[in-house]
Amino acid sequence: MKPKFIESAQLAFLQETINHFNKRNRSSANGRCLYSPLPFSEGCAIGRRVVNKRQCAEWDNHVTPVKTTGEGPEYPGVGMPLGDVFPHLGSLRALGLGFLTLVQGLHDSGSCWNERGLSAVGVSSVKTICQTCGLDFAALKIPN
Repeated sequence: MKPKFIESAQLAFLQETINHFNKRNRSSANGRCLYSPLPFSEGCAIGRRVVNKRQCAEWDNHVTPVKTTGEGPEYPGVGMPLGDVFPHLGSLRALGLGFLTLVQGLHDSGSCWNERGLSAVGVSSVKTICQTCGLDFAALKIPN
């Protein structure tokens, strides 16, 4: 069982993410999400909480090699995976890689957001995050 203070911190992080984002202000450009801020966004769910924005830009520009089977075209992944970023996240690491990955996935999925905030798909995703991480969904304030 996780400590109560971690559960409270996870709920606060998730609530703040829900309150902050909508379809227009997700840090997404050219079909991919970015850690870095953009003119219309402070950064992604993780990146906006990183103080060193130069570090976010380095993560965005990182090219991840793709393991290949030798069949078909090979496309490198663009942007450093969260698992590789995680060791550099300071106090955010206390929330856990699994939790942060789920919240970043919520942010990254365009179907989770509409003009006002969470879409119905987003609400369902938040419920899944709560179930997976042992959080009380009823403790969250989901805007209508």
